Amino acid sequence: MEIEAKFNVSSDYSYEYIKMNYFLRKESHQIDYYFIVNEIINNKRTYLRLRKDILGNKYSLDHHQVISLYATEETEIPIENENDFNNFLSIFDAINIPVKCIIDKKRKVYEKDGVKILIDQIDSLGDFIEVEIIGEDTEMNRTRLEQEIEILNLDTQIRIKHIGYPDLYLKYIKS
Repeated sequence: MEIEAKFNVSSDYSYEYIKMNYFLRKESHQIDYYFIVNEIINNKRTYLRLRKDILGNKYSLDHHQVISLYATEETEIPIENENDFNNFLSIFDAINIPVKCIIDKKRKVYEKDGVKILIDQIDSLGDFIEVEIIGEDTEMNRTRLEQEIEILNLDTQIRIKHIGYPDLYLKYIKS
């Protein structure tokens, strides 16, 4: 389970504190094909996507269920290769489950003491910071998350609540 908070940051946000105090663990260029976007299934907000990580040459089928404002349960099933990935796309098409949106994201993952800072640049949407702790949805983890948010000087007024990147994108293209 992930305990997380996501923020849309302006172009003048300074990443220096992150770069100086966290370790860069990974860079990726992910293209996500969403088939289910924020639908209520079994009383939980649900997402289903196929992910292609171009830099890492990795592919997966991912299922997310939002548990609370802070917590998300994620299941990631690795896909062997690009041919299998394309076969999944074809299967969804053949059974009439269309792609609702495609999110093209460049991501940097920084980490320190069990806290991950994800810096995302998303075509058409802008720049985002996600603060993430892997663990149970406990008061202790929520407090730790809030402390990291304060240290990073992220304004809680710009926190993105109850929606993900595909929701933002679908809202963007409708406007």
